[in-house]
Amino acid sequence: MIPTDPCTALVVQLSDPHVGSRLAGRGLAASDVLRRALAVVRSLAGPVELVLVTGDLVDAGTDEQYDELFAVLDASGLRIVVLPGNHDDRARLRDRLEGRQPLEPSLDAVCTAVDAGPLRVIGLDSCVAGDDAGRLGPQQCAWLDAELAAHRQPTIVAVHHPPVPIGHALLDTMYLGDADELGAVVERHPHVERIVCGHAHRAVTVRWRGTVVTVAPSSIRQFAPAFAADAPFALSDEQAALAVHAWSGGPVGGTLATHVVGFDGRPDRP
Repeated sequence: MIPTDPCTALVVQLSDPHVGSRLAGRGLAASDVLRRALAVVRSLAGPVELVLVTGDLVDAGTDEQYDELFAVLDASGLRIVVLPGNHDDRARLRDRLEGRQPLEPSLDAVCTAVDAGPLRVIGLDSCVAGDDAGRLGPQQCAWLDAELAAHRQPTIVAVHHPPVPIGHALLDTMYLGDADELGAVVERHPHVERIVCGHAHRAVTVRWRGTVVTVAPSSIRQFAPAFAADAPFALSDEQAALAVHAWSGGPVGGTLATHVVGFDGRPDRP
């Protein structure tokens, strides 16, 4: 048998749960599908260090939807870090996160940096009020550059909007507007193992700027592929899913593999 390094850390990524929406269909509440996703996380065999939720946490950014979201997340018993997406309200979310997760005090944006076993996870905020596309801005890029320079362990950088086109007719009109600035930072730091994103409601992998961009599927509902320029926007019948980023080895010389885990979103399923 070929010798292998054991899996030493799992970072589980949920994305785009859209609590408060009707995306789940079948008469299901989005918050119930999120509970089901978190139950799947708890059932994983392996060292789950962190659950990362990469934006569009709620559907309309209201206080009521954030109440519903955090009632589910707080009851899960899991260590969770969340990022905003274009459906979120930055101010309302930041207020809710005080005392729940570390926030960078020098920025108004919802930015965080945490250790997850041998990995480091840095979360960015690409929200632009009133716009479905995203932008980080020079302050966040400078902060990311400094964080990456100060901490040299293998790092996952998380942001809601993909920084690169993914081959989807609609979504490629609303990705990260200052992707070149982010890419310039990433290229300076080869210990960035992965950039993980949401927004697209599809699992997509792209090689970019010396690293790999992994777009997670939605934990409530997928969008249909739309490769042709005139392809209509539509929902898909594919399963709800999550991404498991599995690190094998120590803080030096390990490997990061990403697994997509589909699940039945109905909360009564075993």
